[in-house]
Amino acid sequence: MAFATFFRQQFFSSAARSLGALVVLSVGSAQFLTAATYYVAPNGSDSANGSSSAPFRNIQRAADVVSPGDTVIIRNGTYTGGSEAVAEIGRSGSSSQWITFKAENQWGAILDGRNNATRHGLILESGLGYVRFEGLQIQGTEGGGFSASENTHDILYYRNLVHHIGRNCTDTEGGQVGFRDKETSSRMVYDSNVLHTIGRLRPSEGCNNLSTDNYKNHDHGLYLRGSNLIVINNVFYNMRSGWAIQSAQGADNWVVANNTFAFPNPDREGHIVLWEDNANIVIANNIFYEPRVAAVYLNPCSGKSGVVMRNNISTVDMMAASGGSSSCSGVTLANNRLSTNPAMVNPAQFNFKLSATSPAINQADAAISPSLDHDGKPRPQNGGFDIGAFEFGTAPTVISQCDVNNDSVVNVADVQSLINLILQAGNGPPTVGDLTGDGVVNVSDLQTLVNAVIGVSSCPS
Repeated sequence: MAFATFFRQQFFSSAARSLGALVVLSVGSAQFLTAATYYVAPNGSDSANGSSSAPFRNIQRAADVVSPGDTVIIRNGTYTGGSEAVAEIGRSGSSSQWITFKAENQWGAILDGRNNATRHGLILESGLGYVRFEGLQIQGTEGGGFSASENTHDILYYRNLVHHIGRNCTDTEGGQVGFRDKETSSRMVYDSNVLHTIGRLRPSEGCNNLSTDNYKNHDHGLYLRGSNLIVINNVFYNMRSGWAIQSAQGADNWVVANNTFAFPNPDREGHIVLWEDNANIVIANNIFYEPRVAAVYLNPCSGKSGVVMRNNISTVDMMAASGGSSSCSGVTLANNRLSTNPAMVNPAQFNFKLSATSPAINQADAAISPSLDHDGKPRPQNGGFDIGAFEFGTAPTVISQCDVNNDSVVNVADVQSLINLILQAGNGPPTVGDLTGDGVVNVSDLQTLVNAVIGVSSCPS
């Protein structure tokens, strides 16, 4: 399959944009599916009913009762678990009824590993599918943030913060990572997350009794080996014990686009490592700020096919390979800007947005650029799409009529709000949600909004 076709089918599908929460659309009719919203709060009780006024106490309690189409709203506070995980998610949605676990306020729900006492933040159990995780913060776990098991599929990770994972002194061979999947995982989307400070401590950080060099390269932001994966709009920095992204044996059909990577692993080349046999990997429209030697490291040089690196900005070289090879069979480089400062606002203070003089502005490949940036801002802003996670420019306070919930972003939350309005139809003339201008709020308006969110058409002004 051609890259552009794969990207459009995957990224602009209802799965990638998580629009399957509550509705099934068919020709000439619409069926609204009953779905529940559960709440979790630090002052809740697991013997409660999980309503807004009687929330559950633990995320695990909600995970044990959700059904396809349900939403779990996790309120501000700190949530802990046992030795293995804060929670294990085992109940799947369906292609038309995704399950959502969402922080009520972005990063306000903190899944805390209690200084490495808990191994993982969330474990995705074998076979899990059609689940969205949004706005969660995971910190302090020993082994992983989001840890997916065999045969997981159709998972969307959106706008989560994962940091300070595996921060201990250890010689363990096992990697300590932000997100992991399995070779049997497929159709996983990593969109607009922030990952930093992942991996074990180094001798310079007080670990003076280490017997191996595993602290140099075992721990990663994303450790992935599945197929049909999309990694877009993410921000990675301070990955000093490995790489921001490591592929592994079996990785196939990936899009890694419009991400921003910053700061080096002092002992290893690159922000991304393509390890073992990988196929059909496209790395495009990314900013690589101060990696060591090159943006991407291939180990080994052999075993690669259909690997394309294009339209990236790197402050150093684009590619390095084990054995010192300057080129590798099956790898194509095109239109990369090398030894180029991306002119971000203040990377030393972790502000990776573009300044007005950035060479990244209007230079991305439009065919593979997401329709929104890391902050949910529509792309493009200035005539062309920008390289990196952030689009330069100022979005309007209210984007359009499609911003049903008036939060200045058009996304799946507006779909939920419009569904609620449609279910309440008949209570007087509509004040919002009449996107087609026919005086009623109905499934035609919902179809218009869905098309706008997935990028098929524009919102009415």
